[in-house]
Amino acid sequence: MKDIALAFIYFLLSTIITWWFIKEAELLYFSQEKMFLSCAIAGTKWGIQIAAAFLLLAEKKWGFIKRI
Repeated sequence: MKDIALAFIYFLLSTIITWWFIKEAELLYFSQEKMFLSCAIAGTKWGIQIAAAFLLLAEKKWGFIKRI
């Protein structure tokens, strides 16, 4: 249960930090759509890793998810 809670907290913090970095570099993007695309790419990468963990790692999945 501890790994699940920590994985959720770490993922939430990672999402906030990623959005903050993207928002701080807003002037570097050609459009707001490109900025959202950048965030979507990061989210998709995490989503694929989490889906793979659920499909392939059985009982070790939460430890892996916590560490990514």
